[in-house]
Order: sequence, then structure tokens, then C-alpha cells
Amino acid sequence: MEFFRIHKDIPFMKHALVFNVISLITFLLAVFFLVTKGLHFSVEFTGGTLMEVAYTEPPALERLRDTLADDDYASARASVNNSHYTPVFVIEAMWQAVERFGFTGGRILEPAAGIGHFIGAMPRNLAERSSATAVEIDRVSGRILKALYAPGGVDVRIAPFEKTPLPEQWFDLAIGNVPFGKYKVADVSNRAYARFSIHNYFFGRALDLVRPGGLVCFITSSHTMDAQYDAVREYIAAQAHLLGAIRLPKGTFAGIASTEVQTDILFLRKRQRAEAVEAKWLKLGTVPDSLRHPQCYERYLPINAWYAEHPQFCIGRIRRESNGYEEVPVAVFEGNLEAALAERIALLPSGAYRPVAHQAAPLRVVVPAEAGARPGSYRLHQGRVHRVEGCEMVDVHDQLNATQRARVTGLCAIRDHARALLDAQLADEGDGRLGHLRAMLGGTYERFVSRYGCLSTRANALAFRPGTGRRRPFASTAA
Repeated sequence: MEFFRIHKDIPFMKHALVFNVISLITFLLAVFFLVTKGLHFSVEFTGGTLMEVAYTEPPALERLRDTLADDDYASARASVNNSHYTPVFVIEAMWQAVERFGFTGGRILEPAAGIGHFIGAMPRNLAERSSATAVEIDRVSGRILKALYAPGGVDVRIAPFEKTPLPEQWFDLAIGNVPFGKYKVADVSNRAYARFSIHNYFFGRALDLVRPGGLVCFITSSHTMDAQYDAVREYIAAQAHLLGAIRLPKGTFAGIASTEVQTDILFLRKRQRAEAVEAKWLKLGTVPDSLRHPQCYERYLPINAWYAEHPQFCIGRIRRESNGYEEVPVAVFEGNLEAALAERIALLPSGAYRPVAHQAAPLRVVVPAEAGARPGSYRLHQGRVHRVEGCEMVDVHDQLNATQRARVTGLCAIRDHARALLDAQLADEGDGRLGHLRAMLGGTYERFVSRYGCLSTRANALAFRPGTGRRRPFASTAA
């Protein structure tokens, strides 16, 4: 059967040389990019498109239990209350806010990364000029995160945020949707925020890790702003300046996370030493008439004073609704939430962030902590002061001034001599050996006291809390 009748011959072979040259150039380019770029299997840490997948029916738990290993199932079950992912339009709006502040790239931390929605939605121009560290507590989500983004250069840590050793005052930006609830994290350190609720803990820890002038942009429970007691807000305000806040209405996360929780997006900039503490958002006020829902007739609904002064940053109208425990003020919105959020982002201040030039990051060397070392205690390693974080020792030598380093070094020497003496006594060693160890301990103690005073003096205590709120000056001999 003939479909086409061609009356003219096409001389392919006449142009064979041209086609061969094009093929050769294409092949050489492919080899060049293979050598220089390597195989990435279409997974690149340069932003991209996210797909939201939601289940319309409850999962088959028995099948899930049979599929996952025991440790993975236990990890997934332990994190189920906080495995609430974020709508992509909210993530994209937060990145727009970050760019509006003036962030053009740098060291980025996502402390509750899930499977990497924030990293995947990062604008390409930021991703190409940034290095990212992602922390995720759930083993299954963490492995998915690692498979997706570790090949592109993301430093993925599968561990609880509170137990992950990270350098303080290092990151330029911390961003994400933090877990929230009325429970506390398992942080046994002496940090001032260690007893905060989990969502507020993430603010405290992130502010330790972000450099002065850096940004912390988190989605959090509205209780951070609206809690009756302002101790948490006072602590955060002492560390950071509130650039802006946006109250998201009830139901923002209903589609992807099946939760009606009310949340805020807080945008913070860590204070420089000379900056004054701002107190406008520490106290509570009352909902202004412009924010009150038409069906709400209560005139004294409590809300953070910042929203009372800036009602344009609250999406929706406020009325009382039950949260399952009590009736609380809730923002209710009927309309295009994505467009409303974009309008609020455009109201945030521009140019609030100042980038800094970073030196090339040194190779990260993991120094394992000795068995039984107490988290938060100090150790000396190769003449430098380290602090125990989890199962590692983090170099904090450069975070201390010369006097603090000298005090910490002296206290560590006293502790080590005291332990050596106790070990020798328990081993029932001879009097000669015990006498030598006693003399070493006594001499070290007397030299320290003659120069820095008694161990319990305030100056020695302060040497062990360089701006992070540690209260106990000296780790016990069991540490």
C-alpha cells in the first residue's frame, strides 16, 4: 500500500559528512559533561517542581507494618503526630519573603525537613548559590530525603534536631515548618530553652545556630504569639528582631496534612550586639473591630499585640471556635488563600537582610566523644576546646574569648585529674601512685584558684555558658 508518492530523490549521502560532524560534536559534549558533572539521575539540588500526593482513604496499617523494619516502623509511629507537610504555595511564599528581605544565597538550615519540600521548592537562583543542611528525625522520611537531595550536595542528617551536632552562629538562614505540641524535646543540656515546648525549642536552637544578622523563618503554632505567658517571646526577642508575622487561617493545612490547626509564619532576624531589644510583640492585646468576624460579638478577644497593631497581616476574620479542648480565637477565611498570602508577603519590609562574605568552609572532621561523656560538657582535643553534642565533639574554641578558654582549660584539667585519682582508688593501686595523683590534683587546683578564684565563682560559671544560657558551671565527674 502506498501512502505517499515522492517524485524527487533526497541525496542523504551527499550530506553525510555534515551529519557525521554534528554527531561527533554531540558525542564529545556528552562525554565532557559526563566527566565533569557525573551522573545525577535527574536529581539536582537546584529547585524544581513538587507534587502533592494525598490519600483519600486510611492506609493499610497491617501491610505497612509488614513492609517496614521494626526500627523504621517505631520511628514512623513516634513521629506521626508531627508528620504534617506544607502546601507548596505556602513554601513558595516563604521563599519569596526571604528574597524580599535581600537573601541571595548562603548557608541554609532546615531543621525538620521531612522529605525535602522546602529544599525542592527553593528558587533555582538561590539554590545555585547556597549550601544546605537538612535534619529529619524520622528514619523513612530521612532516607527519602537523602536519596533525593544528598546526590546534589545537601548535608542530610537523620537524627533528632536536639541531638544533631551543628556549628553555632554558622548559618545564614533557618527555614521550615517546625513540629508543634505541648510536649518537650529530650534535651538534657542546660540550654535556657531546653524546657520550652517543642515548637518554641526549635526557635531557641535555631537562633543559636544562625549567625548575628541571619534569618529564622518558621511556620509555628499560633501559641508562640498568643500564649498568655510571654517568657518564650521574651527569650526570642532578646535574641532576634521580628521582621514580620503572618497569621494563616484555620484549614490552611487541611488538604495536605488533614489538620485544621491555626499557624503563624514568623520572620526573625538575629540581633547584632548593638541592636536594641524590641518589645512590641511580647504582650497580648485585643482583636480590633476590623479583624472581628461578623458573627462574633465578643469585644475582648485576645490576640498578640503585633497583630492588633498590624491587622493587615492576619488572613481572615477572628471568632471563637473549639479546638477540641476549649474555645479559642481562630482566624476564618473564605477566599483565594494563595492570593491573600502573596498580598501579605508584599507588605513585608524589603532589604532587611545584609549578606556577608564567607570564607571557604573547612572539611568537616567528626571527632567522636568518649563513652559516657555528658552532652554539653567540655573536652580538650588537640589543644582546642570542644563541647560534647550527641556522640560527637564540636569545636567551640573560636567561640570563646582567651579568658574563657583559659578558665575552661583549667577546669577540665582539674576534672581529669580528679577522675584519674578516683579511678586509681577504685582500682586499689599503691600508695606511691595515689600520692602522685593527689599531688597533681592539688597542684592543678591551687594554681587555678590562685589565678581565677574558687570553682563556684560567677566568672568561672559564666565561662561555661558563652551566650547559650547554660546554668551549671561544671559537669559532674560522672560526665
